[in-house]
Amino acid sequence: MSIGEIDWRGPRPLREGDELLGRAADLRELVDRCETWDVIRITARSGVGKTSFITAGGRQALMDAGYHVPIIQRWTRLLANPRVRELDTPDEIARALYLLVIGADVNDGRRLTEILEEVSGGGEMAVILDQMEELLRYQEAVGAALLRLAGTTARDSRVPQIVIARSEYAELLDPVEVRDVHTWPMKLKEITGAKTLGRIVTVPVEAVDGSIGQAEVERIVGWWTTAHESALMSRSTGAGLAGGVGLLHLQALLWSLRDWGARHGVSKHISAQDLERFVAARAAYRGFDASDEEALGRHLIGDAVVAYVDDTVAALTADPTVTRDGTPTPLTWRNGPRLMLSRIAPALSSGGYKVPQARSSLIPLALGAELTQSGARAVAELSSADDLTDLAQRTRRLAGAGVGADWDRPRLLREMLDALDAVLEALRSDEANLLRVFDAVKGESIYELVHDGIGPALTRWAQEYAERPVSTVNRIVAEPGGAILHSLSPETFEEPQDLWDAVVVEEVDGRKTAVLDELRWQSNYIGPAGDDERLELRDLVVRRADFTGAAFVACDLVRVRFEDCRFTGAVFLGCTLADVEFAPEAASGDKLDLLTFVRCETWDETGVTFTDLQGTTGLFLTAVSGGTWHFAGGRFSHLVGTAAAPAKLVFDDVTVRHVTAEGQLEVIRDGEPVPLSELT
Repeated sequence: MSIGEIDWRGPRPLREGDELLGRAADLRELVDRCETWDVIRITARSGVGKTSFITAGGRQALMDAGYHVPIIQRWTRLLANPRVRELDTPDEIARALYLLVIGADVNDGRRLTEILEEVSGGGEMAVILDQMEELLRYQEAVGAALLRLAGTTARDSRVPQIVIARSEYAELLDPVEVRDVHTWPMKLKEITGAKTLGRIVTVPVEAVDGSIGQAEVERIVGWWTTAHESALMSRSTGAGLAGGVGLLHLQALLWSLRDWGARHGVSKHISAQDLERFVAARAAYRGFDASDEEALGRHLIGDAVVAYVDDTVAALTADPTVTRDGTPTPLTWRNGPRLMLSRIAPALSSGGYKVPQARSSLIPLALGAELTQSGARAVAELSSADDLTDLAQRTRRLAGAGVGADWDRPRLLREMLDALDAVLEALRSDEANLLRVFDAVKGESIYELVHDGIGPALTRWAQEYAERPVSTVNRIVAEPGGAILHSLSPETFEEPQDLWDAVVVEEVDGRKTAVLDELRWQSNYIGPAGDDERLELRDLVVRRADFTGAAFVACDLVRVRFEDCRFTGAVFLGCTLADVEFAPEAASGDKLDLLTFVRCETWDETGVTFTDLQGTTGLFLTAVSGGTWHFAGGRFSHLVGTAAAPAKLVFDDVTVRHVTAEGQLEVIRDGEPVPLSELT
């Protein structure tokens, strides 16, 4: 049975029906205070779990005590109500919002005490105003009016009002304390007890009859405690982790463990070895040292939400689809959703707060680099863009944008809009739990992050995406101007209808070989989508491609020949290479300038061959190991080589002006061994 059965939910607030752990005393206090106080003001800093507390436990506890409690709704949804949008003054809007909160008709003009009596059926009732900071932040006057109305209603009807907000908004809750209203300040404390944290880890495991050792539970809890203490220190001294660490981070780490385990055959009985393998994979992918347990905790937990976003985006956009007429349709422009997300992500969060965004406001952000200002506005005004021909002609800056350079403008604009919609659909799915959507006036969708803590992580992802080559890749898409995308299998291209003109399948030495011609892969990231996987490129000939600035990461290249390809400034990082040949066209060795191999391994004598280099200025081999690096014919200027394990440099009929070599390198020149001292 798979670890995937364990319901570690990821970094989102708990919902109704989810089990709320560690809050029994707080729930009793909430119910007790509602019996004797008019207003209960609940405040806590972001990440403590206010929404989880009231949604997964508080509302149910009050209903169990006999209260009628209207379902909790988001302010974004309520403000989008057409009747609310027609109102002008803060007091009018506040009354309409309150009526919607309690489930009454917005146009009901009776006194609120009468309406509450009717809604409650004459019994006990409590009203919850959750996440007041979201309303106060964008419409402070409306928020203040709503608080005054809630206070007055509590006094006149004796229906307790539960008002919830982040700690920094505590003073803005003061309008609720109208004359003769009895208010109880309830500060929700953070869950930090090792016993409760341990239950958060183990209860979902036990729910599916799984198991995890006590030592492993204590280790996970220890990571969280270390990271949390470091985060507390950072707020007072500027040291340690920036920002806060809450249960959101623990949930994100557990989700990553489950996701990794499901992909690697881990059972729901989690062993110390399973946990160690997960840590090693995460450390290798995120680039930190796993030997220091204290530092390990800070990295694993502090980076957990960012890693969740990274993993989720990679998984959900590996095979992107967009829904057309209710049917999922694969996107041709496979890099599009990630590019769109990198552009809109910063706009979804500001200062650690969610920022609701309409689709019409996201379009100019997503397409602004390719559209003129007037074109962006025109697209944003369209609720449906089925006929884009005229519009595309007005967008003079519309260019290839990483997809087929020969595409016509209407088709490209359609793909760009589909790419934006595809990523929005993916992130709002149950699998992702990153975005939620509301239907606003005229049917336009409003998007909002599910939790404040997702915003900084998503923004960081976007920044890292912008700094690295174009995108993570998943499979080879043989399209002019396209991106390399995962695990090439020549059989994929056997059927003519599956072929782009850029690829053919040939017989080379009796083996089927895919031949890709004249593809532009500048500044692409060429590697696996997963954190501990590898990308295999096998039986492949690439001709006249441009890999300028590209990064090959964690790739296994077997029987690959690059003919007349440009690699200026490209890097191979952590790759293995067997029977790989770089064959630039005669007198075009500059195409390999500044080509770098870092921590790469070659296999035996069938390693890497550079044929007839002419004019190459610099070639760098850093910490390489394994088999042979063979230079066959030609003349170039500089070669710098270091070895992390035994490796061999073989020069046949080659002139090199300067060679710097150190480490465990064996050098063979024209069939004879050469001491390193003669080269350096």
